[in-house]
Amino acid sequence: MLPANIKIMWRLFHRRRTLDITLLTRKAHYSRLVLGIETSCDDTGVAVLDETGAILGESLYSQKEVHLRTGGIIPTVAQQLHRESIEVVVNEALVRSGVAPSQLSAVATTVKPGLALSLGIGLEFSKKFVREHNKPFIPIHHMEAHALTIRMLQSVPFPFLVLLVSGGHSILAVARGVDDFLLLGYTLDEAPGDALDKVARRLSLTKHPNCSTLSGGQAIELLARSGDRRKFPFRTPMGRIYDCCFSFAGLRSQITNSIMKKEAEEGIEQGMLLSCVNDIAAATQHTVAVHLAKRTHRAILFCKDNGLLSSEDPILVLSGGVASNQYIRNTLTVLTEKTGLRLLCPPPRFCTDNGVMIAWNGVERLREGKGILSPNEDVCYEPKAPLGVDISAKFTSCDITSAELNQILSSIGDRSKKMENSPKKQNNRKDQPGQACPEGSDQQVNTDQTELISCGMNHVEGGWPKDVDPQNVEHISRFRKRKERDESYINSAIQLCSITENSIKQNEAIEISEKIFEDVENVTESHQPPFTKIMTVFRDPMQLQRAVRALSWSTSESMKVAAAFSSNKFPLSSEMCKDSYVWDVEKSHSPLMVLKPSSPLLSLEYNPNDSTCLVGGCYNGRIVYWDTRESSRPVEAISTSTDGQVLWWDIRKMNEPTDRLLLDLGGDRSCPVGAISLGLNNIMNTKIVVGTQQGLVISCDKNGKTPAEKIIGIYKTNKGPVYAVQKNPFFPRNFLTAGDGSVSVWSDSIKKSPIMTFRNGIQYLTGACWSPFRPSVFFTLSLDGILDIWDILFKQTSPTLSVKVCDSVLCSVSIPNAGPLMTCGSTNGEVMLLKVWPGLLTPRNNESSLVTALIENGEKQQSPGSQIEEPSEEDEEDEEEDPRELIAEAERDFYRMTEEERSAP
Repeated sequence: MLPANIKIMWRLFHRRRTLDITLLTRKAHYSRLVLGIETSCDDTGVAVLDETGAILGESLYSQKEVHLRTGGIIPTVAQQLHRESIEVVVNEALVRSGVAPSQLSAVATTVKPGLALSLGIGLEFSKKFVREHNKPFIPIHHMEAHALTIRMLQSVPFPFLVLLVSGGHSILAVARGVDDFLLLGYTLDEAPGDALDKVARRLSLTKHPNCSTLSGGQAIELLARSGDRRKFPFRTPMGRIYDCCFSFAGLRSQITNSIMKKEAEEGIEQGMLLSCVNDIAAATQHTVAVHLAKRTHRAILFCKDNGLLSSEDPILVLSGGVASNQYIRNTLTVLTEKTGLRLLCPPPRFCTDNGVMIAWNGVERLREGKGILSPNEDVCYEPKAPLGVDISAKFTSCDITSAELNQILSSIGDRSKKMENSPKKQNNRKDQPGQACPEGSDQQVNTDQTELISCGMNHVEGGWPKDVDPQNVEHISRFRKRKERDESYINSAIQLCSITENSIKQNEAIEISEKIFEDVENVTESHQPPFTKIMTVFRDPMQLQRAVRALSWSTSESMKVAAAFSSNKFPLSSEMCKDSYVWDVEKSHSPLMVLKPSSPLLSLEYNPNDSTCLVGGCYNGRIVYWDTRESSRPVEAISTSTDGQVLWWDIRKMNEPTDRLLLDLGGDRSCPVGAISLGLNNIMNTKIVVGTQQGLVISCDKNGKTPAEKIIGIYKTNKGPVYAVQKNPFFPRNFLTAGDGSVSVWSDSIKKSPIMTFRNGIQYLTGACWSPFRPSVFFTLSLDGILDIWDILFKQTSPTLSVKVCDSVLCSVSIPNAGPLMTCGSTNGEVMLLKVWPGLLTPRNNESSLVTALIENGEKQQSPGSQIEEPSEEDEEDEEEDPRELIAEAERDFYRMTEEERSAP
């Protein structure tokens, strides 16, 4: 529920909204017209443009007055205002332009990045609009639209350097095409506009008589004109980090501390105006400008060294809401004059969020035929989305410094303020003091210069005499035996052995890894309720409706997760994207590696003993592998498919499998069962379990000599397909199955029924896996997007923790062997990275013995000896069923359940 005062303000300002409407008398002479809709933050902007860039009609609804009274942008308030105004604003823009919806060629809408609630309103309205009028839809990246606005106003060829500074973002990139950007730097924490607004709010500038109707950034700029920045020498952020990324959280912390100190000196409370508010505003604005200039200067040097800009006319484009600040513009003007670039800035009305820039981006994409979707194609908004290809990591390997940088920055403050305050015409002569020499720094530090020398060393093993061939084993053996009989060698060995023996005795006497408080439980974890939270979401970069078929974690120290993507619609089209991806958890903004198989991947798995090897199974039946290093060591893989075959492979010879097994339970090779899941244990890797479409689990042993000997057990598990089967990593004789609405734990020795069965609700399960840390914990996935975590030592009637991960179907899960993380994949192409409560990962005292007792108890209950009456020989003969009858019974159950679901209302 929203506060009552906000509801009242909605009603008041709904009638007093500010509409900025522009209508040009020039009408379109071209047939292609684009409607642009912008709702990424707090402004509802709509515009209609033709393909020449002429603005036929524009309408802008500003929420500025509402947010000034609420002390900042409240996402739910912005969402409601967007919902109330978007239809009115769109209709006004169309009426002003004189264009009917049927005359439009396409509709362009911001879908990323921005406030999630605001983006959702614009996307929802646009989907309804394009489907109603059957128009193509063009999803727009908000920062891309800012970067390309300058091309609507004047001819700017690619490539050019662009600096985007706004309330939510700060980006340095090289624009090489309409949808081709190289990302040089970005904001690590707070954006500059957000930092200025928070400083203004902390200074209570809305109570200043000249700033009551201004936004935070506008109030800072106004007061800074009459302030002295030298009274508050704030440090420039990231002074020792030599890349092009931005950070403003530390600067805001400095400013907050200075404000608190001044409030204490003047004896006033928070919320009252300071006497030095102008000086703080000037120092804040100057430090933000210098930080932007330093990072931009480093980007300019990098682009010149790598030939990323035009050598004839290099251009720097400054855009975004903060680019309206004249002091920042003047600062970058000084920088571009010193570095030989030409600075271009859109007019202030096009720097802030508006529908014109969205429509123009749609025009450029429409010209080149990029990113145009059909009206019925699904599109999702993305609150966080990178722009282009990230190459910011290359700055860590480059030494980009300049001796002229300090000289340039020393003149920025005075020149920027002089350019800002200089009138267009000066009629009256005035005497003003001046300083010819550049000002010195308030603080100086001189460090000793360290000279670094690169050198190498060639080390060759050996030191053999000339008459000894180090490649000949016999020569080396004779030489060693002769040296070992030498008295000097024997004396040296005896002397060294005494020293070594003393060290060994000390090592055995002191147990440095002894756990003193082993019996004491972690009090914090024991009283803390279980939890699981989503850390980040890895999305399919292709923005297609592809499901995450498989997930696998790397066993290396760097946390990497591989995901196999494939469409839900069969048969697959040959033109569909076949790429799958590998992500680094610490760099989640873009994939670390793109896997390009010949056919879409349905399964993907890391080698548990070598994290550089990936094996995948394709839709067309092929087995592919990726290896980042060359090695002669064999790597074995096991695969299975719905054709009823289990194949063993050696990646050194991939033209044919080393061994194969046909899952034909009848023995006549006429009716093999289709396999859809596979489970094995790294300790007993010759024995595997295979889940089938008919609800059977088949236990196989590679060491069997004949096909009949290789099939060592058949288990009737589910009434439907077995979507997951996995052996317990601590107890290889037990395995887990999931398929219908239940999950079961089985023992190799008991084939008629499971030793334990667990059920939670009526939803079908789509996946399950054991915890690699605790033998009593396992995870299950369901059709309604819920992740269940079970601890069978804690309780067996319901999950220990249930988490709603997403609204779509969860279809894959993977857990690394280190760290409190796990990943879940959904059918809409999202990979959720979750953090798990440490209590579910830390083994309890004597947990292995407790699980062993629990398993033995279940085996006793299901074993024939636990029955009161001994079965007769006739009963045993009746119980022995033909495997064909088991398959037929499973098929009948499957078709019966399918008919019941179809006939259900």
